[in-house]
Amino acid sequence: MGSWHEYLLAQGTPPEWPYPIKFGEETEVEVDVLVLGGGIAGCWAAITAAR
Repeated sequence: MGSWHEYLLAQGTPPEWPYPIKFGEETEVEVDVLVLGGGIAGCWAAITAAR
């Protein structure tokens, strides 16, 4: 696997984004606790909140 620079030199353009971009759409969520992130801190926050 090459670098990003090598990819751009070979392809000429960056790859297309694989998901639709929906500007202006909002989703409202009502929760007691919201944990964003699945790293170590996010996992510990979720575990602590569940207790």
